[in-house]
Amino acid sequence: MHRPSTKGDNLTPGALLDVEALAAFVGVARERSFTRAAKAMSTPKSTLSKRVGALEARLGLRLLQRSTRAVQVTDAGRVLLERAGRLLADLEDAERAVVDREGAPRGLVRLTAPALVSERLLGPILLELLGQWPSLSLDVVSTDRLVDVIAEGFDVAVRTGSPADSSLIARRLRPWSNVICASPAYVERRGAPRAPDDLREHACIVFKPPAIDPVWSLRRGRRTASVPVRGRYTVSTQELALDAARAGLGIANLAEFLVEEDVRRGALVSLLPRWTVPRGDLYLLYPSNRYMGSGARAVIDALMKRLTSRAASPAGRPRAR
Repeated sequence: MHRPSTKGDNLTPGALLDVEALAAFVGVARERSFTRAAKAMSTPKSTLSKRVGALEARLGLRLLQRSTRAVQVTDAGRVLLERAGRLLADLEDAERAVVDREGAPRGLVRLTAPALVSERLLGPILLELLGQWPSLSLDVVSTDRLVDVIAEGFDVAVRTGSPADSSLIARRLRPWSNVICASPAYVERRGAPRAPDDLREHACIVFKPPAIDPVWSLRRGRRTASVPVRGRYTVSTQELALDAARAGLGIANLAEFLVEEDVRRGALVSLLPRWTVPRGDLYLLYPSNRYMGSGARAVIDALMKRLTSRAASPAGRPRAR
């Protein structure tokens, strides 16, 4: 009589497979390499080898064919890979669902951003989070210097430009463009510039360190223009420049999100509407840790939802023509 195969006979009926062994197998099978899987999973190569070997011994099946150059998945391994991959994903989803359900955002979250961004973009969102989650605390540091996020103990940062630091995850929030603008009274008195070079003949509100000659850089499609500007009023913050523009002292070069409400209600008019003043993109940065506190996760989710959903269109009407 033909005797049935004994493969898998050493698997105790009703016994559960080791989740860590399954994860090790899935990682190696997907990477087709113990070395790459060890790096991706931050687990020693020897540990992965032992776990996969123990899984194969328990099943009595060869799951991976090993060679000096590559790892190949056997037929049995492909069956297990498909199902184990879904199982591990379901387990992660279940864990996340439990944490999200039972663990309301809590604890202290340290966040840093440029002063203007903190005050004009982040402030209302963060206040709403504090009102929604009583167990959440925020420590917000507004600074224009380049902060070392990890060394200085920050959980979240917002800054212009994607970092070169691979230890940080960078997620794009929105573009940051400036608007050339002035008050209706100034435009009526002095007229509106028709081309960037006309700015040389206007009173401009200069936002700069005094030792640097101010130059405004504008773009229209592939064309660019760099125009030296001058004026009687030099300031170190965009808020002061905004006040001066409202008062009719001259033309200002200000962040779109700072002036959009003034332009909308007619307190300022947008000049040179076919030209843009790009500043780059705003990015949300945070350490690439797998395990993140519920508070930091809530802050990141809120900023991504609120700041990427807004259309970052140039400040609109009314415009001077």
